[in-house]
Order: sequence, then C-alpha cells, then structure tokens
Amino acid sequence: MKAAVARRYGPPDVVALVEVPLPPLRPGQVHVEVGAAAVTVGDARIRAARAPGGMGLLMRLAFGLTRPRRPVLGMMFAGRMASAGTRFDDGDRVIGSTGMAMGAHAEILAVDEARLQPLSDLSDSDAVALLFGGMTAADFLIDKARLRAGQRLLVNGATGEVGVAALQIARHLGAVTTAVAVSGSRVVVDAGGIRKRGLAHGTHGAHGNFEASDFFRVLRVFRGQISASATAPSRFAGRRVTCRAGSRRAVRRGRRHR
Repeated sequence: MKAAVARRYGPPDVVALVEVPLPPLRPGQVHVEVGAAAVTVGDARIRAARAPGGMGLLMRLAFGLTRPRRPVLGMMFAGRMASAGTRFDDGDRVIGSTGMAMGAHAEILAVDEARLQPLSDLSDSDAVALLFGGMTAADFLIDKARLRAGQRLLVNGATGEVGVAALQIARHLGAVTTAVAVSGSRVVVDAGGIRKRGLAHGTHGAHGNFEASDFFRVLRVFRGQISASATAPSRFAGRRVTCRAGSRRAVRRGRRHR
C-alpha cells in the first residue's frame, strides 16, 4: 500500500509517497481503508518538530528525538472497514481518530475498533474536514466555558478551522457572538450574512456558505446530542469568555458584559 512518510523532521518536502507494508493488527484493532484524512496544524507541528516556546524537547521526547518515531502521520480519517470487527462489518463507512498512534496518511490503517464511529450521509472529505476544529471548539465552549444562551462570546480568528466551528456551536447554544477575522479571509459568511447566522457583530467577513447541520452531524458522532440548556457549573461562570481560535485555552477577561 502507499503512505505519506516522513523519515526526518523538516519542511513539507520531507514527506514522500512510498510503498509500505500493511500495518499489523493488535488485539482489538481493525483495518480501515482511508477515503480521506485531515492534515491539521498538529500534523504540521509534528512533521517540522515545531513546538510552542519551551515545549520543543517535550515534543521530541513524545514523537522521536532525532526523527519521527511514527513516520506515517495523521490522526483523523474517514473511510470504509477493510476487515470485519465486533461492531462493524467489512465495507461499513466509519470515521475516527488514531490519536497519538497516528498512521492516517495511508491507504489503509490499523486502529482500535473502539475509536471508530459510523458515518452515514456526509462524504469522507466533508466529514473529516469538520472534525479537528469541531472537537477543539467544543472542548473550549461546551466543556470548559459551559457556554449558555444569552452569554457574550468573542471569537478572535473566526474564519479559521476552530473559529468556524466555534461560531456554529455558539449559534446553536444561543450565545451573543462577536466574530473577528483577518481582512480578505475566504470562508463561511460574507459581511451581509453575519447577523442572520446569529452573530451580534462581525469584522472583515468573507465570501462563502456553510450549513451548521453538516458540522453538528459530525460533532454528534463523537460527543452525542448537544444540549442548548447545559446548566453544569463552570470555573468561568459569570465571566466574559474569549475563545482564541488556534490555541487551546479559554481566557477570563473580567466580568461578563451584560
């Protein structure tokens, strides 16, 4: 089979498409024929050994000191079962993540069957493109911030992968959202369409269209039904929360603006 392999750290041209053996199966694993796999900022960081300040050594300890310990990168994928498991039959459409095991940038991967979920009406490429940003934004807004209807949210970098997902989640939860994006960005909404998509304010919107229903079909696969009436307490309760697209943290910015 063919796979995108990085034998050393460096720029994108260190990746080569080569023939590799079929990955062996460990107990509980199945083979999946990959229809589409995401190339995320995480994959790019691992390939280049480019970590945020002070994290370079830790990254190399995790992924390989002098070269990638797992040369086939990629975590998030969609495709069809290439072997039957206990939950899925040969040929069933699935979506999943290999996590730190990586290996998704290949024609066939080996993955724990427990990490798979069924995929129905979305195409492989559409589904996998929504997953990385969606899970990151959901972690911020649903798990950490406990965002609720009527709260105010600023999404800085609203046309990036995480930002786009954050807008859809905020709209679904009924938040009053302000979106900020770089002038000339090409995604999601145009300047005239911002308010009808549930945003209070928007700056430097761009052209395009996106349906929230597509995003939530994928997100619900991994998180279950999303409730707009979450009432669980949060350490950010009563605060105005800023979701910084592209980072993995929610930042307290004083009292929530009313």
